Amino acid sequence: MTIRYFLKKIIIKTPFGWIIALLWIVPFIGLLMVAIMPYREIVGRWWNLEPLTITLESFIKPWNGVQAQIPLYQALINGFMMAIPLISGAMVAYVFSRFSTKIKNMLFLTIVFLQSVPHQLVHIPLFILYSRTGLLSTYYGVWLVHSAFALPWIILFFRNFLITLPKEFEEAARIDGLSDTQIFFKIILPIPAPAIGSVIALQFLWTWNDILFALTFIKTLIYCLQQWL
Repeated sequence: MTIRYFLKKIIIKTPFGWIIALLWIVPFIGLLMVAIMPYREIVGRWWNLEPLTITLESFIKPWNGVQAQIPLYQALINGFMMAIPLISGAMVAYVFSRFSTKIKNMLFLTIVFLQSVPHQLVHIPLFILYSRTGLLSTYYGVWLVHSAFALPWIILFFRNFLITLPKEFEEAARIDGLSDTQIFFKIILPIPAPAIGSVIALQFLWTWNDILFALTFIKTLIYCLQQWL
């Protein structure tokens, strides 16, 4: 492919693609400007780059917890801690995909049904339960709720992935003397790396963007929002 052909076929004859790309990138440029410019230069002259002062103050203050109840790095740690059900969900999915029991189908249908339960349906019962058990306004209480609602879809996700894996890997491992637990952690778990990455990303984003559970089960957050508003 010559340079002339590239310019003629790829660039000149695809103006629509360049327009779409420009429309996509302009909002991101605006977000970048807001992130690296001080507030006094943004208000009143949005696209005026003279003078342009580049600062990382908008990143440093949230990271260190300045003017906030909790630093950003602690919030990130809390968000990743909510992804702990990944391992337990993968183990349950492995059982559903490999072992046969009399109640396996009924249990799996129950898990699928639990995935369709609206979160708002259980807020009042859980709030009463947490008030009586002392889990209200605790980290573990919110973690339990997120874990309970994450496990059904994680099990369904991993079960559909693991069921496609050939059983020859496990048979060869059993011949070598590995137990079922060793087979899961040493053979099965390292294989679905793309699925694990997808589950971690989705679960982290879901817990990071969630505020309904926090407003319901953390009283201090309600107080902080009232003071801020």
